[in-house]
Amino acid sequence: MSEPTLAIFAPFLRTKRLTMVLLNLERDVQVLAETMNVFLSGKDGFEWTVERARRLMTNLTLSPTNSLGLKAPGPAFYMLHLDSETGPVVGFVGLNERNPDVPPDVGFVLKPEYQNQGYGTEAATAFLDYFVRDFGLKNICAIVSGDNERSVKLIRKLGFERGGDAVLEPWGALDVYVLPGMKHFSKETTKLSRWGVDK
Repeated sequence: MSEPTLAIFAPFLRTKRLTMVLLNLERDVQVLAETMNVFLSGKDGFEWTVERARRLMTNLTLSPTNSLGLKAPGPAFYMLHLDSETGPVVGFVGLNERNPDVPPDVGFVLKPEYQNQGYGTEAATAFLDYFVRDFGLKNICAIVSGDNERSVKLIRKLGFERGGDAVLEPWGALDVYVLPGMKHFSKETTKLSRWGVDK
């Protein structure tokens, strides 16, 4: 018996200043790769090509285990546009499934020129509100380096609490934050890859 297929996540999420458009891998992969290169350039000498960005998004797509038994047709990732869907791209927010046996982690990338203006909080709040309240996911975590003070502050503001550690290759041990009531993680038992699991 095949798994039921989710028709689509909400195609748009809107906030006061942003229109969040569900990622279309074929249409948006070039912009995604460019944004990741701007944000991550020089951090580990890794270049995000279109092929690498496509592989990453395919691998991070939620499995039925992490999407209420439904088969997602594509990544739970949204491109953030200023004002309308034709406005400039501010960044991305999404759920990353690194392993089907581990709850997905929320991730966000903002272009440098849009940082420190509240866009991350605005987008992540609307995103989590949709996925927790409307879609019904109860187990979402955040994986972040402890020295990334801005991300830690945002994660805490969103209601996450410290929930242990995980190993995320190639970066090593990182802090895990969980929603209240979730089980905690251990770096001895939670070893994940940047790439997720090949699908």
